[in-house]
Amino acid sequence: MQLKEEFRTYEALRREHDSQIVQIAMEAGLRIAPDQWSSLLYGDQSHKSHMQSIIDKTPASFAQSVQELTIALQRTGDPANLNRLRPHLELLANIDPSPDAPPPTWEQLENGLVAVRTVVHGLVDYIQNHSKKGADQQQVRDTSLAR
Repeated sequence: MQLKEEFRTYEALRREHDSQIVQIAMEAGLRIAPDQWSSLLYGDQSHKSHMQSIIDKTPASFAQSVQELTIALQRTGDPANLNRLRPHLELLANIDPSPDAPPPTWEQLENGLVAVRTVVHGLVDYIQNHSKKGADQQQVRDTSLAR
């Protein structure tokens, strides 16, 4: 038995190994932070960025995050009305990032750009008006305007 040429260096083999473990865990519904993955697989936290890049490249991780957001919104009652972004997030989650995927049509590209714009505006609105950090920043602005 021989390894494929692409996995004959330790770094390449280790990256593939880590990717497989992360993918299996994510498919099972486990959410583990990059620093925790680093601790689990390497015994330290110095590989946090390496693990983050693996998580980011794991297929369906964005789609799973959208599903988890939907579940969280159902639990909380969605006080910030983030559920309005769900169709746009789902459209983005269904984009095939594979280099072998056919290029999008002009209509698909336009729909994708509209979805990105809508989601970004929605998230900026959330940060400014509904998140703790955004509320604190707004309070600082209001205080400085009152002076």
